[in-house]
Formats: sequence, structure tokens, C-alpha cells
Amino acid sequence: MGLHSHITLPPIALVTSQRESNRVAKRWGYGSAPFFPSGSVGGRCSQLTDASGAFAYCVQLVPKESRTSIDTASILVHEAAHIFQFMMDAVNEDKPGTEVEAYTLQAISHKLFTLYSETMQ
Repeated sequence: MGLHSHITLPPIALVTSQRESNRVAKRWGYGSAPFFPSGSVGGRCSQLTDASGAFAYCVQLVPKESRTSIDTASILVHEAAHIFQFMMDAVNEDKPGTEVEAYTLQAISHKLFTLYSETMQ
């Protein structure tokens, strides 16, 4: 466990289909689910907002049999960066400290890798 384990993150989900995306939005009470990408897109991150203004994030990973584990990891890190950007925008922070950024990205990436690992079991 690193320092990233002490960072409290908003709810984050990793889905691989529109059906899963719909289920997450319904379970979390965020109304309609984000549109699931298709084609050559590797993934997409959507910020969901509930009636109270609370945020959650849904990362949609387009399944591809030909994708390597390194490709998958790089897509998840890319989407983690978008979650971080959404989080900073939500608190009007345009210049977070380098360690804040690094530890938060590490925590988000760790969460996404854990969720991905759980979907592969």
C-alpha cells in the first residue's frame, strides 16, 4: 500500500458494454447512462452528476480480443487522466501540486486496474 491508498476517490466504475453502463447509472441513481463508444475508440470516460451535484465516473472500455495487456493498461491510464481532469475542474483547481497530481493519478489508475482485474476473473 502506498500513499495513494489514503486518497478518497468518488465512485468509479469500469464497464465493457452499454448494458453494464446502464446498470451502473441506475444503481448509482445517475439517470441515463453515457453512450457506449464503438469502433476504433479504446475507451471513454464520462462524468455523471446526481441531483445533489455529486460526481461519479464511468470508464467505458471497448472490448477487443487483439488488445495486449500493455494496450489495456495505457488506455486505463489515459482514462484515469480524464477522471483527474474532471475532478480538478469540479473544484476549480487549475494548478494542482505535482505530488497531488501524481498520487491522485496513481490512486485512480490503481482503482481502474483493480476493477479491470475483477472483470477478468
